[in-house]
Amino acid sequence: MVKCFRISAFFMSSLALCAILSCASASKGIANPDYPLYSGSGGKGLRLVVLQPKGVNIPKNQEWFLSIVQGSLTSDFNKFSKMTVLDRPHLDDILAEQKIQTSGSFSDTDYVKIGALTNAQYVLVGSLTKTTTNFFLLDLAITNAETGERLASFGPKQYSASDIQGLFAAKDAAYELMIQTGVQFTEKDKQRLYETAQSSVSAETALAKGIVAEKSGATFVEVMQYYYQAVDYDAEITEAIKRLSDTNGKLTKLSQALTVVQTGNIRKDAQAEIAAYKVEQENKRIDAENKKVWLKQLTDCEAYFADFFKSANAPLALVYSTDIKPVGGIDMQNETMSLQFEATLMPLSTSWFRAAQQTVETIRKGLVETGRAQDWGLADWPKKSVLPSTPFTNERREYHIAPNYWMNMIRLSARRILPFQAAGIVFFLLKI
Repeated sequence: MVKCFRISAFFMSSLALCAILSCASASKGIANPDYPLYSGSGGKGLRLVVLQPKGVNIPKNQEWFLSIVQGSLTSDFNKFSKMTVLDRPHLDDILAEQKIQTSGSFSDTDYVKIGALTNAQYVLVGSLTKTTTNFFLLDLAITNAETGERLASFGPKQYSASDIQGLFAAKDAAYELMIQTGVQFTEKDKQRLYETAQSSVSAETALAKGIVAEKSGATFVEVMQYYYQAVDYDAEITEAIKRLSDTNGKLTKLSQALTVVQTGNIRKDAQAEIAAYKVEQENKRIDAENKKVWLKQLTDCEAYFADFFKSANAPLALVYSTDIKPVGGIDMQNETMSLQFEATLMPLSTSWFRAAQQTVETIRKGLVETGRAQDWGLADWPKKSVLPSTPFTNERREYHIAPNYWMNMIRLSARRILPFQAAGIVFFLLKI
């Protein structure tokens, strides 16, 4: 009769960090319909800039609502009209260069300036207000950048949080505003506008959260994680791809070492030796700074994933063998025998896991491309971590668990040990 189990689980890190940077996953969104997606002129000749709406009473954890509304409007005006719409990354670059804030709090002077800088006749502006009843009021208008004259308006109209997150509110606004600017829709065109695959919603959500994280000064690791998730949900989300490329480009940027050219002239050669010494000292300083930068980046990466996997409650699957084997003989005195079987704890194939793999692999490749990883003692990262306790650290846990609960306890405890993959042998003692 079985009375108790004594379980010792040994989980060893198995980092399957595949480089998937050059082969984005296939798009899970709806297939691209035949163009054009409108009737008539489609607003041809109008140049438009879509600005982020102003947030009123929007809590910090919902600030990405503002970005997702802006992104959805920009995308729909591009797809469903003949208007020339400035893409958001380009707009952000212009606003940053001119030191114009992107929070939605724009003045009349800002509108004129933005119109001139982007060569746009019209700006789409407005606000998103959270009410005391936890609903949201969306209020938008397309106005002439110079005169302030309204070409079209929408709202204020009330929506739930799910309407904002699911893009329904933004598509409502896009439809009404485009109708007022001369875009004509057939019933089929309108249906296509409102047709939104869940993968597209997830991609826009991840993109919006990444943009907010980047603007708020979050670590590049967190920002990359969001952008990789967006691309994983929808491989054709061009804005996320561009922003990801810009973020990745910052990883390998190193200070350039100085060089000295010998002339062959005795006097000049003596001066060159002195100069060479100074160059050597400067190169050492530059190298130390570069190492410091990379140590910070690796530390940020490990710290981010350590915190992320503590709170993410990531879905994991415990895969185990039913081939139970005895270990040694029977303990006649205690009437017990030791048994063992193989078990592997693996993350389910989800977007967050694939994004985590890509983020870590991108950082690792960037480190290798510096050519200094070996000399800095970082060549084995992430197998050899920078921090003493990280998501990549091997750990051992022992459990004394009742038979009915031991599987769940292994899953829950191992989740706190390692976020990527854990494998090993499970040992238990059977009382005969």
